[in-house]
Amino acid sequence: GIRDYKVTGVQTCALPIWKTRLALELCGRMTGRGWRCVSVDEGAEAEVVARERAAVPGARLLLVADYAEARARLEGLLKAAVRDEGRVRVLLLARHAGDWWQRLRAGAGAVRDVVAEASEHLMPLAGDLDPSLSAEEVVREAVPFFAARLGVSVPDAGRIAVSGGGELRVLDLPAAALVAVLQSRQQPAGSRLRVDAGMVLTTLLDHEKHYWRGRAEAAELLGGRDGLSMAQLSQVAAAGCLLGAGTAGELAGRVPGVVVTEAVALWLRELYPPDQAGVLGVLRPDRLAELHVTRELAASPELAGACLTGLDAAQARRALVLLARASADHAAARRLLESSLARFPEVVVGLAEPREVMIAVADAIPYPSLALAPSHAAIASRILATYGPGEPGRAVWLNTLGVLLGDLGRREEALAAIDEAVTIRRALAQARPDAFLPDLAASLNNQSVFLSELGRREEALAAIEEAV
Repeated sequence: GIRDYKVTGVQTCALPIWKTRLALELCGRMTGRGWRCVSVDEGAEAEVVARERAAVPGARLLLVADYAEARARLEGLLKAAVRDEGRVRVLLLARHAGDWWQRLRAGAGAVRDVVAEASEHLMPLAGDLDPSLSAEEVVREAVPFFAARLGVSVPDAGRIAVSGGGELRVLDLPAAALVAVLQSRQQPAGSRLRVDAGMVLTTLLDHEKHYWRGRAEAAELLGGRDGLSMAQLSQVAAAGCLLGAGTAGELAGRVPGVVVTEAVALWLRELYPPDQAGVLGVLRPDRLAELHVTRELAASPELAGACLTGLDAAQARRALVLLARASADHAAARRLLESSLARFPEVVVGLAEPREVMIAVADAIPYPSLALAPSHAAIASRILATYGPGEPGRAVWLNTLGVLLGDLGRREEALAAIDEAVTIRRALAQARPDAFLPDLAASLNNQSVFLSELGRREEALAAIEEAV
């Protein structure tokens, strides 16, 4: 429920998709109790309260900001909420606590006070489904809900067979259930439904492209002397999803050989309506967009080059984040990311995204790289801030940051980072020597190097002797 706090922060330790699902459930219940629940678009934080007050004066507002750790304008949202004389509540959803929350705590007076009074809830969520259920049983349980949403009859659960072992993500299973329902509409009654869980995204993308074709035919975009092919429209959709571009001007020159007319841009905007800031919507779930964009750009170097050059900061950030997320599943996305980073060093410096996204970007930066060395150190520092004191991951990034700062000639800062890494790893090695002694030796080695470079040779010798 919503209590008397102006701000509530929710963090999740596992399965970060569930924080969003939890917020959707909360909004559904609070709407039933008379609240006006609003998802705050990125970039609209400072204006959302005034806009909602103008639309519905006197409404009780619940403002939900997802991915709070990646937003640069949260202070504007909180200032507006504090100044409002009505009932406003702000729910901040984040995958982890970090410097974003500390920055709010150290903000201007009104923001600092409201954050200090905010309730914080750390909600560790189990990473596993019910161990007694097989993947096939989970899919069968989900099928009736998708059938009801689509308004079709529920397939016989006994006819559904799920294949595709290995590491399946939790979201692959409801996707498999949706595929089973879609297949049941296309196959003869009573036939067996076989779903490859590892291929569900590809299957859903095929269904999405069928939808694109239908809308394109209705808009008379296909065929004829001036018509486009579905391959070309697929490239337009990829460019739009990658860059958030939904107008003919924004898409001009992005798809080689295609003149994006206003009719084509309208087709795209109707598929994925823009948000209030005018940024094009995207394929859902995110992994579907990542699959489509990666495939299209990897298949056409010309398209990739046109889509990843000449970008403004917002477009570059969006493109890098999408490719970073996609790189977890697609090697081609990692290659595209690697080739793009040198074009946008200033974007990398300012990147404030969920930890796994920033790690993917950092891992894609070539080492050593003179051009990207400051960017590499900056993003390593941001990653470091997402870990708490004493965590093994903090020691990893302290060690990395120390090396990067040393390369930049900032030896005192480098040594301070390495000293903390040594302290953490010494404690870890005492508890679990088999796991952490090699890490301690590596940090001691780096500590010795920086001590030596600062002229503290006796201490450097002691550190390297301990490492040996």
